[in-house]
Amino acid sequence: MSCEYETEKKKIPTPELKDFDDMLALVGSWGKFQIMLTLCFLPFNLLLGYVYLSSILINFTPPHWCKIPALMNLTLDERLKLAIPLADDSSYSQCSMYNPDWNKILEEGPPSQPDTSWNISSCTDGWEYDIENYHRSVTSDFDWVCDNKWVSSLSQAAFFAGAVPGTMVFGYISDKYGRIPVIVFSNMLAMVTGFCTPFVTGIWTYVFISYGICG
Repeated sequence: MSCEYETEKKKIPTPELKDFDDMLALVGSWGKFQIMLTLCFLPFNLLLGYVYLSSILINFTPPHWCKIPALMNLTLDERLKLAIPLADDSSYSQCSMYNPDWNKILEEGPPSQPDTSWNISSCTDGWEYDIENYHRSVTSDFDWVCDNKWVSSLSQAAFFAGAVPGTMVFGYISDKYGRIPVIVFSNMLAMVTGFCTPFVTGIWTYVFISYGICG
């Protein structure tokens, strides 16, 4: 009888748990274990910001206009004024150019104004980019502009679309096998795909890599 009394006397009353904050107070919300995890994953978290913002930086499209090799000896302002028609918003067109016989025109001396009777065509020799005021990107390196501008939009959509199945799959795996292996694996996956991004040259390979980074 005395043993049962001593056992009941040593029982610690369990506090009533009403919400998640009460649970944290019971198990301990911040301690050595949490500090250790924070320090271990700090390097990964520092890189995650770049991972999620890299799509915006990599797919940025700097101002551009048609490249005309015959006029490269002129200044930039002269090339724009002479060879690039104005768009509806009075800015220089990014995807069209005047297409006369430039060799014949230059023999007579470059005119100060374009002739409105000149034919207008799409860019035939690539583009020039304003790299002095903006940074290079994958769109400027591979000319994913004008008719190919859908590539950067698709890659950004694939980048964020990868988060949907990634959340579902990795969430299920973390519940079954533990969160630490899943966190390590997902960060390693983001690191590997992010490292491969600068070496990709194909359109669909780049879209697939973008999907895998956020996945």
